[in-house]
Amino acid sequence: KTETPAPAGSGSKGINRKEAKRQAAARRQALQPLKNKVAAAEKKLNEQHQQQKALEEQLADNSLYEASNRDKLKQLLQEKAKVDAQCEDQEMAWLEASEALDAEENKLG
Repeated sequence: KTETPAPAGSGSKGINRKEAKRQAAARRQALQPLKNKVAAAEKKLNEQHQQQKALEEQLADNSLYEASNRDKLKQLLQEKAKVDAQCEDQEMAWLEASEALDAEENKLG
């Protein structure tokens, strides 16, 4: 039996292309959980920023600072402090997730 020569452009180049595609897919698969974590942190951070903005708009109402609205003002200020702290925590979570993703991307090339 005689072997037919491989067509031009096949052979080791075909294997290299196939291997490169396999490695790229493995890289994407390895990075996906970190990308998901970054995306989730961004989404939550955006939601908290919207809450912050809504509270700031309420606190901008001058009538809120009248004596008759003291309890409402106190409640809004406490809520704002809580949301500010949550935003700070979420910003840190986002930063850590982003740094982990960057480090993994650099590691994988």
